Amino acid sequence: MSNELGRAYKQKSDAKKAEARRNFRIILGSSSIIGIVLLIVAYSAFLTYFLQPRAVVLTVSNQTFKVTDIVDRGIFYTRDGQIEIDTPRGIAVSVIERLKVDEVIKQFHSRLIPQVTLKDIDFALLNQHNVPFMGPDMYSVEKQSLLDDAITKYLKEYKTDRALYEKIFAEQIYRDRLYSHFLGQVEVQGTHYNLMVARMGSRSDGEKFIAELGDLDAEDDSAVTQLFLDTSLIDPVVGWIPGEVLPEKILSALLATEVGGYTKLIDRGLFFEVYKIIEITDDKETSPDDMALIGKVRMSNWIESIQETIIIKEDMDTDQQVFIDEKIIDIFTSFGRS
Repeated sequence: MSNELGRAYKQKSDAKKAEARRNFRIILGSSSIIGIVLLIVAYSAFLTYFLQPRAVVLTVSNQTFKVTDIVDRGIFYTRDGQIEIDTPRGIAVSVIERLKVDEVIKQFHSRLIPQVTLKDIDFALLNQHNVPFMGPDMYSVEKQSLLDDAITKYLKEYKTDRALYEKIFAEQIYRDRLYSHFLGQVEVQGTHYNLMVARMGSRSDGEKFIAELGDLDAEDDSAVTQLFLDTSLIDPVVGWIPGEVLPEKILSALLATEVGGYTKLIDRGLFFEVYKIIEITDDKETSPDDMALIGKVRMSNWIESIQETIIIKEDMDTDQQVFIDEKIIDIFTSFGRS
């Protein structure tokens, strides 16, 4: 009897020990899983709040820009209306495209225009914030105090620090001066084309248009014009336009076409076009609006020529783009609540 009780006690004891070992393994396994989960969460937070904001997403020659730089500029640009908050290509992409231009101007402006000085920036800031000034008096304690107060109030509303604001302001001065440089070189007369265009949505529609055009009497201006009107997705009347502002693909097609003739079908990527040359003149007076457009085209061409010779590296991935856009949108929407 005592042996049976002993065996029963031992079996019960062994069972308790086995259960204890199982519970220990379960607790150990659960702790390991919880530990792994906590590590993942911690790494995710470390990545989101420490590593990602410090990641370099743009390099322009010798200048790099981190995620935080794009966010800070995006906050200012959207608040100032320079970039739309709902821009289709995304805020981050828009900021980077702007920086690729502004950095080229800032780094290589000396080839064409003088350096922007602190005095230039102060003068422009006084103007921007409507602080009255006269000559050397612009550096008086009173004027600087008024300017500081105006800028402090402005930046509090825009949630931007002064160093970045003055940097952006200097970039705008460079941009304006470079544009003025190219505008000042635009000739008052130049080659102009009087054009008509038919824009089609597909190659097959374009080829059909050319076939129908071939069936018409080229001298029948009324019938030709009507076909352009019936076919084109846009108003076919272009009118007089400076040759210099035309894209290279269109200008090349025009140069290969005689007056009164039609260009070949031009593939513009999203659509197809055919142009009719009504008239060409080499000495037509350029209107102020067209002079402004030519100045912008020349400035853009100069910037692109520099960009082709330097290192421009974009390293922004999708997660970083989403992070930047969401951060800017969140701050932008908070303006009305603060």
